[in-house]
Amino acid sequence: MKNLIKFSSIILLSLTLGACTSSSGTSTGGDITNTSSNTNTEPTYHDDYYSVTIYNPDGSRSKDNITVLWCTEQNCLTPVFANDYGVAEKNIPDDTYYVHLEGVPSQYTYDPNGYVATSENRHIDIQLYDLETPYNGKGQDYNRYMINEGSFYRVNVTKNNQIIYYGFNPKNTGVYKIESYATTILSMDEADPAVGLYGTNKHYIPSVPEREDDNSKDGVNFSLQFEIGLDGFVKTDETDENGNLIPQTDANGDLVPGWSFTFGIITSSKTGTCSYDIKITRIGDYEEPVKQEINHIHATTPIQDVAIDPTENEQFTRGKLLEGEDVAVFNEEDGFYHLNDKDGILIYAKLASSIDFFETPISQLPTNIGKDVLLVDETTDYYQFVLEYAEYCNSDGAYPVNEEIKVFLDKLQAANGYFYGDYGQVSSAVPNYQKGNEWLFACGYYLEVGTIDNPHNIEVGVTTVALKENQTIYYVLTINDYLENYESVTISSTNAFAKLVDSEGTVYTSEQGFSYNVLLTENVKIVFAISYSDGHAGNMGIRIVINEVA
Repeated sequence: MKNLIKFSSIILLSLTLGACTSSSGTSTGGDITNTSSNTNTEPTYHDDYYSVTIYNPDGSRSKDNITVLWCTEQNCLTPVFANDYGVAEKNIPDDTYYVHLEGVPSQYTYDPNGYVATSENRHIDIQLYDLETPYNGKGQDYNRYMINEGSFYRVNVTKNNQIIYYGFNPKNTGVYKIESYATTILSMDEADPAVGLYGTNKHYIPSVPEREDDNSKDGVNFSLQFEIGLDGFVKTDETDENGNLIPQTDANGDLVPGWSFTFGIITSSKTGTCSYDIKITRIGDYEEPVKQEINHIHATTPIQDVAIDPTENEQFTRGKLLEGEDVAVFNEEDGFYHLNDKDGILIYAKLASSIDFFETPISQLPTNIGKDVLLVDETTDYYQFVLEYAEYCNSDGAYPVNEEIKVFLDKLQAANGYFYGDYGQVSSAVPNYQKGNEWLFACGYYLEVGTIDNPHNIEVGVTTVALKENQTIYYVLTINDYLENYESVTISSTNAFAKLVDSEGTVYTSEQGFSYNVLLTENVKIVFAISYSDGHAGNMGIRIVINEVA
């Protein structure tokens, strides 16, 4: 089904939450006071005091034993009980105070960050709201909590990095907002919440503002706006004067949803448990977007036939490009990026084959969404651009990176959220990536493997090696774990014509293969080479045995 969600920019909110709780707080100490004495008479207001009046969802004043806190940015003053008329007041110095409640009954909630008292606005009314229970579901990926627009729901987090899934069926087109309500000034816990809205693909939208690091807890609730048009609803067979199908309505006159809109609430909690409240609100009418002209990008840099096929010993590796230990350096003379130096080996981008992080080649992404476009924003299509370069890729599906390929890869990763915090498709696999290197997600370079400078790793046991005629492959065996209880290692092969060359150049060969014994010393690595004798090729079985101390 067509993705029904229109975004002005492709971004997901990932903001840090200072207090992972809906009603908690700290104070500067002292006894709880009650200036109104919980009497049944109308309270007397003091104009020069600060006061709070608490209203139940039905408009009546609260008679629940709720306490009120006036907090500066540094601390909270001694809390005050609200009386039977829902009023609490306190004689305190003129200042700006964030007003919070404690002891709110579990069936109610309120906006814990929505009330500020000042010397010009001393008397605050706080509205309580009913907490609703989802009418269906278990909060799982394919068994979502189903909730209604305009109601408050409590998110109960039971473990770190938990994702709780919600869905709702809108009754009309419009602009909708998902937002959270949690106490941020009263920090009892640290959390890192995010909300992800799903379309046809399960895709988290990257956030703004982006967190600087995992330790920066700004204490800000999340909020995400999105639009739902007529494409989100069931149509009849009838058309209007413009030839568009007329939406179907139910007995109440509401539009019939074509599918449920799904979002996930994610929370990383220091303690693994916390709670806060959420609500979906319709905040405006949907406006049919003005059809924008799509800009179809083509290659502008002359495509050169420079993508050399790798040799039999060369292997594509991204090395430490994402982490920043390897550096991509642009060479203005040839127009390509090189490894660590402008004259270093070429850096390639895999455009027509799979990479480490996902199997679908970039050149096939348009096919997967059923149309010949590869959008990196609402109006920019790179479909033809990728196909043009794909024709000149090497046998490995890779092409050397020039400036316009770099720009494309950077736009593609941003549009698809490959580096959204701990949940991005790439950043979850490479959490220590260097910011600014995101465009390198599809890039790497070729190294000869199985050479004396870059040998293959080999493990204890039996390994089958495919060898070509006159080919020699180097291996390295790391033996740190065996030094204490074992005294030697035996490397052998029963294949005819096989030979082994140890790290000192000694050749072990015979018509029946070889057997090579090495005493274990403080040398923690054994490097050796294997090959067939001249004129032979095929599979060779290499057996490595660690011999115990006699």
